[in-house]
Amino acid sequence: MTTMLGIVYLSMVECYTSPIEDEILEEGIMTINTFSLFATSIFIGGIPGSMIGGPVSEWLGTKTTSLIFSILGTLGGILLVLAYDSSSMILGRIFIGFYTAIGGSSFPVYNAEIAPPSMKAFYGSLIGISLRIGTILSALLGIWIGYRWLAAICLMVLVIINLNLVFLPDSPKWLRTKGYVDKAKIASEYFYDSSEELLPLLLPDQTIVFEDTNLSQKIASYFTWPVLRPLLVCISVQSFKAFSTHEYMSVYAAHTLDNAVSINPRTAALFYPVSLFFGSIIFLWIIHKVQWKKLIIVTTIFQILTNGLFSLTLYLSINKFDCAQNTQDVILCQILQFAPILLIALYGLSFSMGMGSIAWWLYGHILHSHYTRISAGIVTFICYIVVLVNQMFHLVALQKTNNVSYRNDITDFSHWRNELNSDSKCVSLSGGFFVMR
Repeated sequence: MTTMLGIVYLSMVECYTSPIEDEILEEGIMTINTFSLFATSIFIGGIPGSMIGGPVSEWLGTKTTSLIFSILGTLGGILLVLAYDSSSMILGRIFIGFYTAIGGSSFPVYNAEIAPPSMKAFYGSLIGISLRIGTILSALLGIWIGYRWLAAICLMVLVIINLNLVFLPDSPKWLRTKGYVDKAKIASEYFYDSSEELLPLLLPDQTIVFEDTNLSQKIASYFTWPVLRPLLVCISVQSFKAFSTHEYMSVYAAHTLDNAVSINPRTAALFYPVSLFFGSIIFLWIIHKVQWKKLIIVTTIFQILTNGLFSLTLYLSINKFDCAQNTQDVILCQILQFAPILLIALYGLSFSMGMGSIAWWLYGHILHSHYTRISAGIVTFICYIVVLVNQMFHLVALQKTNNVSYRNDITDFSHWRNELNSDSKCVSLSGGFFVMR
């Protein structure tokens, strides 16, 4: 439960900025440009954190590493709760980003290492549900209680995680590879009841990094196919996620739905995280009936189709029918404006199920034997670089649109059309349109 709560915390702080943007801008604490930097700053802190997170966790263990660097996460949370200017809030988010990068690379590996051998795939799938829970909590609490109380709740969750970690042993596998055989036995007895589950953790197995190898041999071991295979899969998936339009699609869908049926955009924006959550639940039910390879193929095709249809409906409603001015095709315009929210819900379901299938494969077949803390840190580092480049790309687009945010004029479709037709428009890898928030 502690690792799952840790994943919930990571998701909450990463999604922290989405529901609070309007409140921050209304209070005048930040301009739209400063807020963009504030939202991106978690990745600025995450890059150095991911660089040292893997090696330090391999050296000290997940428990000790998390407890030490949680000091920065706690300090960052305090700055967000008490801050009254943009600089202190940005600094606090950088501190949190540093800690979350370490947790993002160590918690999943710790979860895989302590999972019973017969339950590794299931434990890995629970990470997806934990991420969705964190996203929904962040969205709901940000709307209901504001950015300060949301930061305070995230801080409380971090304190609870640390209190639980104090009483938890490190993973038996890590203790054994470090030569702490007696502690490994005690930890195994703590986590497992069955001797069949305990035995594989006490026997020597093939590990990627051995204590008696030199540095060059350790580095060379990471360029073997058993290691590169899961690394490449993780990097590819996370890169697609970083450059995918699904987060921006949810915002556009919320705004088009707001115009169609007069639903508050913040409330409508919850459709996407809720669809992700239900996608994770459906996955746990369907994975026992459908092979995970087939599920990955089907969900990927479905994501491409829904993404393309979303882009098409958005393009038609803005550029072809000019639904902001058109009074003749009212029904058609309402369909075009309502369709994106349905498509984003379907996309969220398929995306969540596809990610769950990949996690099922990684955790159930590869990660527990070929995925160490250091390789997890490598994946986290590369993914943070990808996301940061993506954010900077959109920030440049925002600068070219004369610093005008679509959130300041969400009912003016002609303004959207001008943005999408300008030289500063951004076209994602999957064909959707989006503008930096």
